[in-house]
Amino acid sequence: VTAVASQLKAKVIAAFPDRACSDWEAMLLPAYRPNDEAIQMAMELAGHGWRALARYRLFYHRDVMFALTAEAFQVYLPAYLCACLEPSDRYTADFFGYTLFRLSPRNEPAMVEQTRLLDEAQRKVTTDVLGYLALWSGGTDAWQAFEWWKHERARR
Repeated sequence: VTAVASQLKAKVIAAFPDRACSDWEAMLLPAYRPNDEAIQMAMELAGHGWRALARYRLFYHRDVMFALTAEAFQVYLPAYLCACLEPSDRYTADFFGYTLFRLSPRNEPAMVEQTRLLDEAQRKVTTDVLGYLALWSGGTDAWQAFEWWKHERARR
């Protein structure tokens, strides 16, 4: 892990309290409450703070983040941000891709709704992580997400 990634992880930890959602049904947007994958994710995450979640468990549920309410997204987003900052292994690229998509302006307005509860410190560290990932990957989508978040923060 680079020194910059370690510093960013420390900022994520400082910005996002380690809390949990207790009611798995309340974690899901109403349209996804009948979805078996979303139900499984919510039941497994409920009652666990984001820092206690095993990396393989986060990986298993990475493609169902769209089903989370703004409240649940605020609770579990830091786990995915930190997962993107881990040394490259078989999970890192997928964490990066799915997290980037959830935070991408291409995913508006769903992304705006899911992130509406993030406070200024949480928005700043999310922007900083996206900037690091944009530098690391060099990908157009990552740069677009970083630029959107940077300008969105300036509008607030």
